[in-house]
Amino acid sequence: MIQPAEKGYLELQTELEQTAASLFREQGPAAAEALLTDYATECAASLGFAYSELVDFLMLRYVVGDPEFARPQLPRIAAPTVPDK
Repeated sequence: MIQPAEKGYLELQTELEQTAASLFREQGPAAAEALLTDYATECAASLGFAYSELVDFLMLRYVVGDPEFARPQLPRIAAPTVPDK
């Protein structure tokens, strides 16, 4: 569950850094900071949502004890994207 998300984040790292550097040069540090804050917030929310779904999955699967109640697949973390300028 975590490895695909980590891979996605690492693949976007260069693009994110280039976008932030471009914003820094063109619009100043506040614009770059806003971009990175938005990106980090989106990533954290995505991970938090996936964790919540994982807890639900595990609770239904092992506490309730009836596998029919559990979702057929573990939750996936949404693919990260670089926010628009």
